[in-house]
Amino acid sequence: MKSKDAKWYKKAIDTARREYVRKRDLDFRGYALCITCKAAKQESDLQVGHIFSRVNDFSSEVGGDMRAVNLQCEGCNGFRHGEGALYCLAVDEKYGKGTCAEFKKKRDNPKKWKISELKSLLEE
Repeated sequence: MKSKDAKWYKKAIDTARREYVRKRDLDFRGYALCITCKAAKQESDLQVGHIFSRVNDFSSEVGGDMRAVNLQCEGCNGFRHGEGALYCLAVDEKYGKGTCAEFKKKRDNPKKWKISELKSLLEE
């Protein structure tokens, strides 16, 4: 049996993270506020947005922090490319002042994820 590589774990983590964020942020009716514009939207109108581009998720420690991933409406996440400045302010509001600065610091420190670390992250 072929062992799983880093690419497999990163994809599995991304899938699990999207599911987790939806369960964490949606209310019992299937609605949530967009983290950036604060509009109440139903699940079908929400996407899982990342504080920094998802492409770079696992190039630093930010990829392992669930606070960096939140629900956004399609307008903010897609059409307005994530609304980076508003996202940063909203993350500080939701998780505490300085959270965005902490993420920026983590983003600027490259990290090579080991398979064992990815496996642990997926299990969480």
